[in-house]
Amino acid sequence: MSGKTVDLDSLVQVAQALHVYIESVSTNVEKLRKNAEDCADNMGNDTYSKDAIDMLEACLNDMQSSVVRAQEIEDRIHKEIAHIIEISKEFGDRR
Repeated sequence: MSGKTVDLDSLVQVAQALHVYIESVSTNVEKLRKNAEDCADNMGNDTYSKDAIDMLEACLNDMQSSVVRAQEIEDRIHKEIAHIIEISKEFGDRR
């Protein structure tokens, strides 16, 4: 992001929206995981059910990886916000 004009308010809004997204997806991943476990307990011996549960688990793992990546991006945004604030303070101190 360095070398470009960045609107601090926009970065804050993006970070907030990303946080809401992360929380929502994480909550739904956990709900789906719990329901997959319930299905496995109730129908896990059935080959078709087991295959469906395995595919669901693979999708949930992919979703969780996406959440981790989104958290990394959120962290980078927060670091950039802190950097902009610090530069602004330094610039203000020079005046």
